[in-house]
Amino acid sequence: MTKPRPETPKFFFERKRDIEIAHHWILAGVLTVDIPKTPDVQRHRPAIDRILARLIMASQKGTLPADETLGGWPADATPMDENVLKAWIENSITVLVRVRIRDDGHLIAEIRPPVAEDECTLNLGRPTLH
Repeated sequence: MTKPRPETPKFFFERKRDIEIAHHWILAGVLTVDIPKTPDVQRHRPAIDRILARLIMASQKGTLPADETLGGWPADATPMDENVLKAWIENSITVLVRVRIRDDGHLIAEIRPPVAEDECTLNLGRPTLH
């Protein structure tokens, strides 16, 4: 009998509540998405935007925990070893996220690849969002 293979998360988000407060942003953090790393991140913007919409909605409802790392695992996922998770992060698209409200009331979601390794150091704590 083979052991079930751990399922990778659909995304991993490290929220930066202190940055949100300092800049009056709706959402800020580091997002890793289950898409192989590529220099053309914008090509995957629709998939990233779907995840951001979910995170923004949770933030506005007050159900998105402050300063926690959240993972988008399926509810029945097998627990993943931390080394496997780190390898997944290393090979997946990672972007810095900031969401703000423009003067006209529209939400603006900006993403960009990190420019330094220290900007995307992830806290690999237990994820709290499914």
